[in-house]
Amino acid sequence: MPATNKPNKRLFKGEHEFFKEGIPYTYRQFVEWTEEFTPPGVNGQTMKGRLGKEPYCLPEHLLSADAYIAMRAELRKKASEEKEAPEKKRTASQLESHTQVFSQGWLSRKLIR
Repeated sequence: MPATNKPNKRLFKGEHEFFKEGIPYTYRQFVEWTEEFTPPGVNGQTMKGRLGKEPYCLPEHLLSADAYIAMRAELRKKASEEKEAPEKKRTASQLESHTQVFSQGWLSRKLIR
């Protein structure tokens, strides 16, 4: 069977001056727009990495590298602030009582010497 080189397209979601919501676009179209309007632009591999396995592209994915990194850092910071620090749980040993420790001592011995 011959190889088919269909371009990989992603739906666009959100409001944007160039891209319309619900219409699929290729990575190349997203890359060309970023190169033209958000210098220095984003290369194809970076765009593939940003979109990952998401079925759609958002306006945030079209930001320049510096703006995208700053936006992601801000989101991480906000998420960490919202998350409460987990209480430190007291770790109990597997053998908690004297009886269990004593029993484990006998269970660990060989039956035949």
